[in-house]
Amino acid sequence: MSRQWIVSGIVCLNSGLFVLNPLALPAYAAQVSPTAAQQSEPLRLVILPFRNLTDKAEDQWLGNSFAESLTMGLLKVRALRVIERNQLTALLKEQQLGQSGLADESSAPQLGKLLGAKVVVIGSYQKVGDMLQANVRLVNAETGQVDPDHHARIQGRFESIFELQNELAEKLITQLEVKAQPAEVKEMQAVFRATRSPEAYRHYIQGMQFLRNYNSSQEAQMIESFQAAIKADANYALPYAALAEVYGLQAGIRQTMRVLPSEQSQGPDAQTLARQYAEKALTLDPELPEVLRALAKLEWLKGEKVKGLEKIKRAIQLAPWDVDSVSAFVSFRFEQAGFGIKPDDLNQELQALGAHLQDPWMMYQLAAVGIVSEATKPAEKRNLAWIKTNLDQANKALKDHPGLALLQLTLAQLEGNAQAQEMWFNEALRRGATNPAILALLANQRVQQKDIASALNLIDQAQALAPEDLTVAMQRAHILYLSGQKTQAETLFNQLEAKTSQNPYIAFLRGMNYFGDEDLKKAKPYLEKALKYSEGSPESGMVLSSLQLFLALCYVGLEEWNSSTPLLQALRNDPIYYGLAYDFLSKVYHIQEKHPEALEAYTAYLTIHPEVREQPEVQLNYRLYYLMDLVGKKPKDLNVLLDLGQTLTQLEYYQAAQKYLAQANDLAPESPVVYSRLGYLALVQQKWEEARQLFQAAVQRAPSDSKSWYNLALACQALGDKAAARKAVEEVLKHEPGHVEALQLRQSL
Repeated sequence: MSRQWIVSGIVCLNSGLFVLNPLALPAYAAQVSPTAAQQSEPLRLVILPFRNLTDKAEDQWLGNSFAESLTMGLLKVRALRVIERNQLTALLKEQQLGQSGLADESSAPQLGKLLGAKVVVIGSYQKVGDMLQANVRLVNAETGQVDPDHHARIQGRFESIFELQNELAEKLITQLEVKAQPAEVKEMQAVFRATRSPEAYRHYIQGMQFLRNYNSSQEAQMIESFQAAIKADANYALPYAALAEVYGLQAGIRQTMRVLPSEQSQGPDAQTLARQYAEKALTLDPELPEVLRALAKLEWLKGEKVKGLEKIKRAIQLAPWDVDSVSAFVSFRFEQAGFGIKPDDLNQELQALGAHLQDPWMMYQLAAVGIVSEATKPAEKRNLAWIKTNLDQANKALKDHPGLALLQLTLAQLEGNAQAQEMWFNEALRRGATNPAILALLANQRVQQKDIASALNLIDQAQALAPEDLTVAMQRAHILYLSGQKTQAETLFNQLEAKTSQNPYIAFLRGMNYFGDEDLKKAKPYLEKALKYSEGSPESGMVLSSLQLFLALCYVGLEEWNSSTPLLQALRNDPIYYGLAYDFLSKVYHIQEKHPEALEAYTAYLTIHPEVREQPEVQLNYRLYYLMDLVGKKPKDLNVLLDLGQTLTQLEYYQAAQKYLAQANDLAPESPVVYSRLGYLALVQQKWEEARQLFQAAVQRAPSDSKSWYNLALACQALGDKAAARKAVEEVLKHEPGHVEALQLRQSL
């Protein structure tokens, strides 16, 4: 199978659009004390997953549990602006960071800056027997210094984990020197009483790791984790809420898909399950904003616009800092009012609901989420005015923030404004000249523009600023490879692999370099490693569907059909790649002689992409799959065999064409049509003498067949027998005097 066929099949994956994650951008906070004394604005802080000092695998979940619970609890304190776990997860994905190093004092300040935090809470814990101990420290995101005077410790029996986490939250409030109102403390304490079952809590935390790093291929693990949490504590509201969100996401995705795998139609549909779990969660806790948000989206999917708006408004009122709820409201209003709603009017509606629009970071994040959303729409349907309004407002308070320049750059790309793109690129470079993350992102943008020299220069600057930064080093190896300095790139990749074992990003980049060179044998083991390292490990942040796709294409190119099939089947559930998956599945099934499956897959592909139906090659492919399925049902049907032979000839599958035309000849050895089709097969393969004999047999049996006479003339001409060619042409013109090609051929003879 042609390597070009594999490469051309994925051209649609690279749009060249430079869409940035809003949370992957640095925030140049003013130099301040890590604590909030004398501070009028809420103190922005982020709580990173705690480090497991014992490295026992069975206790790893506790690192996320401390960060999750403390974040949820401290969100209730209005003097604090705690950065939510969703935002942290998004940053880690963009920066290609997993859980390793998150509690490292050297990496904490950079992460804090990227999230706009002034304080980073880092912690560690150890569980020995039934005893649990945890320590926290506060890092100034601007200076990078750990505050020696502000720290906290808790210890006690593991069975008292919820009381211990509540104690730690209260100690953090004290160490941060903020004032928590009695009502806020009461709300915070309720967070730590959501369940009394450590087992239920463990399953919930593990499920949330999958949900925050959502990949459709990992839905089963999410659902299994949350259901296990419910089994351990049937009155625990949060896993019901999480299941409502999982099935709500599933329902929303499936509604956008034109074709669903047949197995998805079995049992209750996703909308029904989402609603059931949401309603159960609300009976246990009527004030869960994430449940109201999930229900709002379900109402919207059903067409119940008023109910959907009511629920999303209530979600914002309960959690005015929640970017997801505010973004959902904006999406609803745009769909409802279209371009008729003015940006200022929309912001007034949000302010009336209590959304934190006075916070420039909220405006910044909303603009970024909006850009990602609008980038998926056709140009004529994009509503960019509201995004620009938010960026302009955020820029007033964050005028030196390079992330705003990067978002303006992306906005200019959406608008197709090349001059503005270059202007904002240079502005982002000016603002982020001392930040390796910004330089790495800009280097990636130059790679997309095929300006490898500039990309390498930028990544060299980034590495000079952060010589030990793994992400920068990986990108440098990748760019070196693209620049043709492959020996240096390979050396650097080897060093990185020796330094960091089982890193999916290193394996993926290396595999993709070989894939780009069409060296699929070398690409395959690295892509296999990348997938292996990522599966079951949601904290890696890898997009599994992309890994599955490229590995599947590797297998297809290497003709390892059985290996490619399960990956392509899994991709049928992916809303981005499912069309491509069905297209390749049809080819694989055809080669495996699973002809009904091939026809079904190609029909699905054409349903997803109706715009390609008029293309001649697409029509030929469909005809092939249709006829291959039909010949299995009617193996002795002469017309089916003839049509199949002709179609295979047109597709240049000559050996298969010969097989089916021979079967037709066995059924009808005196048929002129059979001889004509066999003659044409010989003609296109330049088997001139064989073609002449077959066409002579055809015209002997059908003397008025002008098509066979014309093809006989071509065969004779190729053999140098002009007299025979002229005679054949005259026979064509006798039956069809206006035959254009025959007239032209006569002149040339």
